[in-house]
Amino acid sequence: MPSVAAICCPIDFSEHSRVTLGYALRVAQRERVPVTVVHAIDPLFVQAAAIADERSTPQRDAHEELTAFVKQITDAMPGDPPAIDVRITIGEASAEILEAAGYGDGTWIIMGTHGLGGVKKLFFGSTTARVLRRMRTPVVTVPPLQPDDPTPHWLTAAPTELIAAVDVDDVAMTSIQAASDLAVRWKCRLTLLHIVPELGVVDRWRGMLMAYEMKYAQDAQKALDDLTEGPRKAGVQTDVVIRSGTPEEVIPVVARQQGADVILMGLRSSTGLFGPQPGSTAYRVLSGSPTPVLVLPGPIGEAD
Repeated sequence: MPSVAAICCPIDFSEHSRVTLGYALRVAQRERVPVTVVHAIDPLFVQAAAIADERSTPQRDAHEELTAFVKQITDAMPGDPPAIDVRITIGEASAEILEAAGYGDGTWIIMGTHGLGGVKKLFFGSTTARVLRRMRTPVVTVPPLQPDDPTPHWLTAAPTELIAAVDVDDVAMTSIQAASDLAVRWKCRLTLLHIVPELGVVDRWRGMLMAYEMKYAQDAQKALDDLTEGPRKAGVQTDVVIRSGTPEEVIPVVARQQGADVILMGLRSSTGLFGPQPGSTAYRVLSGSPTPVLVLPGPIGEAD
């Protein structure tokens, strides 16, 4: 699991950006790392502003606004805020975010799933999806606050429950090790969640299918129980949960039941189970999650 050396938090001045930045600053406090707060100005806006008024200074104005935006949040924080660098850039948002974060230097990107467009126009559907497709460093997506829970535990306190959505295959140990490292560092409980895929069959095969699913679940339980030996030896309280259904339905439900503060997922490819394309499983999980999701990059070149 890559250590956290710094945090990059993109901001678009939406209300959800305020939540996201508050979360990013609290993570940085706990990890004792600096934060780069970045806002990317669309080049078309800069051109339009120059045509309307050649004396316009969009970069300077945005820097002043972003500095004030950050100060409002840090003034309300308990304790000393982390070191913060406010950065204004001009360019396509996802490219500027990745440039600000760097590649492979331990920087985590923490960004919101909803922007100025609100629920009907997911920020995730554009900027965040493009960041995920090109990511080389962990990305944390932060959901909007819910009216029935305006101060969730994940926003106001250190994490106590981590859920790792894992498959039972050759790369499972890598994901489990990453989750275990995080659980040790954050001193929280770890739940390994594996989802048995639902299969549609005609009625005459339903009994056979039920027997298959039962055997599959038993094998998955045993395999994950064996793989939890490492985390448990490291002192991590580890549970295994097997559920049947689809990831986008099961993961949010289990997260709420377990009181999860973070969900960990691995990004394998742009077209696979955890690919970030709109309409994919990961898209539906991330955009519907009730809690932050930490997405780990796949091998170099795999997520392009």
